[in-house]
Amino acid sequence: MGDVIFETKTGELIHIVLTGPTPYSQKLELEKDKDDNVLIPYSAVIAVGDFMVIAEEDVV
Repeated sequence: MGDVIFETKTGELIHIVLTGPTPYSQKLELEKDKDDNVLIPYSAVIAVGDFMVIAEEDVV
């Protein structure tokens, strides 16, 4: 995880920016930012700890 994109007025979390995506995540053709980093919708995040759990069906 590299960064979090959020709405400044409400504080709503929008995307999580992946800076070192795995080959598997690169094949999913996910949305990317201007720097070609993969964007994961925050609504797809199930859990955060030492690692993040993402609902794949919410991403693709």
